[in-house]
Amino acid sequence: TMTSDLAIDQQNVALNISVVESPDFADLLVKGELDRGALSAAELARFDNYCFARFGAYENVVGNFSKGFISDEEYEIWARHFEDRFDKPGYRHFWIENRKGYFQQFRRWADERYGIGDE
Repeated sequence: TMTSDLAIDQQNVALNISVVESPDFADLLVKGELDRGALSAAELARFDNYCFARFGAYENVVGNFSKGFISDEEYEIWARHFEDRFDKPGYRHFWIENRKGYFQQFRRWADERYGIGDE
């Protein structure tokens, strides 16, 4: 629905602004992307909250696509963006530890598309 798309867009704008406007947060993301295990407890909490929000947006896209609310073109753009996350070890580690916090449809989609599951 239009509301769902608008909510996804607003969430992503807010996430992107938080990274752009906060140099320490941008540094934390780069550090976490490379090695989530190198983060302090406070940094890990911030990184994981960012991941939960970002992956939640991806989950919404997959659900909305399956209902026909998102075009093939828009879906593929999101899917490539999601795939870019999995090229970074910190996001893969987050997913492996937290994937059960997402709907089964989304877990199955990510596992099949990117070969990630209970590694």
